[in-house]
Order: sequence, then C-alpha cells, then structure tokens
Amino acid sequence: QAFEQLDLLVSLDFYVSDTSRHADYVLPATTFLEREDIPVAFLGFFNTPFMQVTEAVVPARGEARQEWRIIDDLSRRIGIAPYSLKPLRVLARLGYRISPRRLIDAVLRTGPAGDWFGLRRSGLSLKKVARAPHGIVLGDHIQTDVLGNRVRHPDRRVRIGDETALGEIDRLERSNGATRQFPLSLIGLRELRSHNSWMHNSPLLMRGGRTHALRIHPDDAAAADLVDGARARIASASGVVEAPVMITDEMTPGTVALPHGWGHRGGWKLANEAGGANVNQLAPSGPESLERLAGMAHLNGIPVRVEAVVTVPAEDTAAAEPAPAAV
Repeated sequence: QAFEQLDLLVSLDFYVSDTSRHADYVLPATTFLEREDIPVAFLGFFNTPFMQVTEAVVPARGEARQEWRIIDDLSRRIGIAPYSLKPLRVLARLGYRISPRRLIDAVLRTGPAGDWFGLRRSGLSLKKVARAPHGIVLGDHIQTDVLGNRVRHPDRRVRIGDETALGEIDRLERSNGATRQFPLSLIGLRELRSHNSWMHNSPLLMRGGRTHALRIHPDDAAAADLVDGARARIASASGVVEAPVMITDEMTPGTVALPHGWGHRGGWKLANEAGGANVNQLAPSGPESLERLAGMAHLNGIPVRVEAVVTVPAEDTAAAEPAPAAV
C-alpha cells in the first residue's frame, strides 16, 4: 500500500521479485560472479585479521551494471554527490568522483598494514592483495587490550545495568507474550539451502521434494492433533498462513519455527511453483509494535496459535450443496 503511494519506485535487481514487481523501473544489477568483491563490511567480524579481493569471473550480461555505477550515474544527472563523507562530497563538486575500489585502496594503503603509496615496500595495496588468490592474513589475532581506551565512564567500567533496559527485561519476563489465544511463540529459521529467498529458483538446490514446513515439538503437535506432514494453520494477531508441519524434538516445547523467504509471487517460475507461505504476514506492522528501546520491528518471538486444517472430502462437500431449484 505504501509503494502504491510513491511518485516513483526504482529497484536494482536481476529478476522481478515480490518487492520489485511494484517498481516503476527495475534496473538490472550484476550477480556476484559479474562484479569485483571486497568484503569490507565483514572484515571487522573475523577472529583473524584478513583481507581478500576477488575479481569478476565473467562479463556482465546485457545491460547489467554494478549498483554503485547505477547510483553514481543517477546522482550525476540530478546534481548530487552520493557520499556520506564531507571531503568526498567536496571532491565530487570539483569534478572528482572516487569509485569504491579506489576509496578502499586508499584506506588500505594508509592503514597500519598499507604501503603508503610506495613509501613502505613491504606494505599492502589492493593490487597486491588481489594477486593472492586466497587472501592475506594480516595478523595472528585481532587487537586486544583496547577496551580501556573506549570506555569513557569515570570508573572505567562498562555500564550494562541501564535502568531502562532492566525495566524492559522485567516487563518481558512478566508477560513473555503468550496468551490463551496465542499460546505459542514463533521464531524465525534460515534454511541452509535457501539463504533467505534467492536460492529457490535453482533446480539443484530445490531437489529432494523441498517444502515449506513449520517445525514443531511433538508435545505441541499432539496438543493440536497434528501428525507429521499434516497441514496446519498458523495464526497471530496480525495474520494467518498455512503450512505443513515437521514434527521434531529439536524444537523447545512452546516454540515453533517457520523459515522465511518462501511464498514467491515474483518473476521466478520454479520458486513460484515451490509454494510456501510468507511468514511476514504473521508479523505486526504498526508503529505501536516496534521494540520499545531500539525501535526495531518485531520479527521474532511472535505469539501464535497452531491448529490443524480440516479438509472436507469432496463427496461431503457435494452433499452439503443445496439441490438446484426446479425449473
């Protein structure tokens, strides 16, 4: 409904998805094999300091381009500089636009392991990293003993006992979300062969009769008169979906899990045929449902109830229909 109210919606994608089907324009982006890749966003999460660069494997097909090039071209035409750093915006106004690759190279070369543009011969540049097919390890472990320089409190201690946060924890422990109407808690689940939704159109990954199934503990299944493979209705205060159940003792009693990323209605034939339900239909969407402290959307621990879907045999349906009126 919100998308339909926009004057213009442009999506960058390489197929028409459930989201981009609402767009006025879908601009073709490159796949991971058609672009260079430098995992900058994840380098800080590695236990071992590590740097890797991969070049494009195949040329981009058709009119597909990297996202940054599309954004840069559009920003040039409307006269803005798409940079968050002020020095880069100033350079852009002077006619110098720096690509992500050049920017990352500059940061690397002026960092602790960098070559300082040739002044340190043993240092690194992006070009040197790219020559190492398996990347370069920068150290035995991440830097430690830095917490003291980051904590600003006078007593040099990390304050985790915030009164507001503790009060919210107490409130959640008292309510826990369960009610007589919605006694179960729904959590999310990422399937190994799904990776959100974009693997559902691969024939190899969809082998084995894969179906969208609700994971449920045997005790909860018995309480709802459900057997393995039976179709169930999952209802929350926000919506209702249906899915077959997978009974497993890996679930904790009182908790059910429904994988996300199913229920395609976009432009992928195999994914559409796979069926499944959109688990987001069960999540609340109003502003009153946001997490109180951080303002995050409530996508986990959703109170639900699970009940068996009663199917009426075809002959019973026919018998229940009124006889046609005599002419």
